[in-house]
Amino acid sequence: MRRTIAAVALSMAVAAIAVATLRPAPPPTIPLPVLCLVCGELGGVDVVLNVALFVPLGIALVAAGMTWRRAALVAAALSFGIEATQYALITGRDASLSDLLTNTTGGTLGALIAAHWRRVIAPAPRIARAVSLVAAAVTLGILTATAALLRPAIPPMGIWGQWTPQKLHFEPYSGTVRDFRINGIVVPYGLVPQSGTLRQRLLSGATRAHVEFTAGRPPSRLSAIARAGSRFQEVILVGADGRDLVFRTRLAARDWRLRAPGIALPNVLPREGEPVVAEAGLRDRRWYATVITAKGGVYRSVPFAVSLGWTFILPFDHALAPRDAWISALWLAVLAFPASYCGARGGTPRPRLRTPRDGFNAWWKAAMLVLALGLFTIPRLAHFSAAGPLEWLGLAVGGIAGALLAAPLDRLAEEKEPL
Repeated sequence: MRRTIAAVALSMAVAAIAVATLRPAPPPTIPLPVLCLVCGELGGVDVVLNVALFVPLGIALVAAGMTWRRAALVAAALSFGIEATQYALITGRDASLSDLLTNTTGGTLGALIAAHWRRVIAPAPRIARAVSLVAAAVTLGILTATAALLRPAIPPMGIWGQWTPQKLHFEPYSGTVRDFRINGIVVPYGLVPQSGTLRQRLLSGATRAHVEFTAGRPPSRLSAIARAGSRFQEVILVGADGRDLVFRTRLAARDWRLRAPGIALPNVLPREGEPVVAEAGLRDRRWYATVITAKGGVYRSVPFAVSLGWTFILPFDHALAPRDAWISALWLAVLAFPASYCGARGGTPRPRLRTPRDGFNAWWKAAMLVLALGLFTIPRLAHFSAAGPLEWLGLAVGGIAGALLAAPLDRLAEEKEPL
C-alpha cells in the first residue's frame, strides 16, 4: 500500500513541477543572464518557491525506494532537463543557474527528510529542546523581518509618471486620466521635475496618491491606471483589476526581490465613461484607499501586520482582501507549530510511559511564552497596530496542534515498516 501511495505521490510531484515550469509565459522585460544566482525583480520569490517545489519530489523518490543520494541526483538531472528545455524551446521562460541550484536543493532537502523521517518527527528530548528554542527564534526573526520589510523604500532615481493608455507588462486600460498627484506634487506623463523632493516625502512613511480619471472597460487582469517609477522600478501603482481598484507602493521587500503587498477596494469602479476620483496611500502604518463616484464614496484601510510575511513569497500579484486575515492566522499557526511540537517532546521519558511527557509543561509553555511575547512586542516596537484576535487564534492553534500531535507522531515513528 505504501509503495502505491509513493508512486501516486511521485506522479503528482512530477506533474506539479511540469505545470509550474514548462508552460509558456509572457516574455520578461529584461532577458535574465543564465549564470545569475538571484534573478530578476522577484528573484527572492523564485528561490523560495523553487526549493519548495522540489521538496515533495525528493520525499516521493525516497518513499518509492531510492536512497537519498540517488534521489538528489534525480532531482538535479530533472532540473537540468527542465532548464535545457526552457532555454531551447519554451517562450518566456529563462533558464538559469539559480533555478538549477535551488531545485536541486529542494529535492535534496526532501530526500533527507524522507530518509531520516523518524528522527525528524521523533527527535530525542535533548535535541527536541534545542530545536524548539531554535524554531522559536526563527519564528521571531520572521516576524521581525516582516515588520522591517513593510517600511517604504525608494531607491535614488528619477521618477517618471505614466498613465493610461500604456503598455509595459500590464493589460491596457481604456479609461482616461485627467489628474495625477502624489503627496501634492503634480505627476506629468514623463519625468517628474521634483523627483528628489517626491522621493523624500515618500520615504517619510506618508504616501497619498490622488487620481482623477474616466472609468474604462473592466480589464481581465491587473491594468495600470496611473503609475510612478521607472521602466524597471515601480514606486506607486493605482490600477484596475476587473472592477476592483488596486493600490500598491514600493516597500523594502522589493530590495530583497520579494513581492510587496498592496490593497484592493473590491467592485468599486463604475461603468465605462463615468468619472472617478481615487485616493490611496500609506498613513500611520496602514494602507488606505478611497473611491468616489456618482453613487458615493467607499473607503477601506488595512493595518501593517507582522503576520503578513506570506505575502512576500506569493507566485502571483495579490492585493490584500478582508478574507486574507484568515491566511495570516494560518501563517502564524504554521510558524508556531515547530517550536510547540518540539517543546512538547522536550521532556525526559517517565517510567512506564512511551512518550517523553516529563517536563512537557515546562518546555511547551516556555516555547509558547516566547512566541506570545514576540507577537505582543514586535508590533509595538515597529509602531504597528496590536495583533488582532485572529492572529492570536492562529498562534494558539499552532501551539495546541503541536502539543496534540507529539504523542501520535511518536507512535508512528515506532512502527517497523519504513516510509
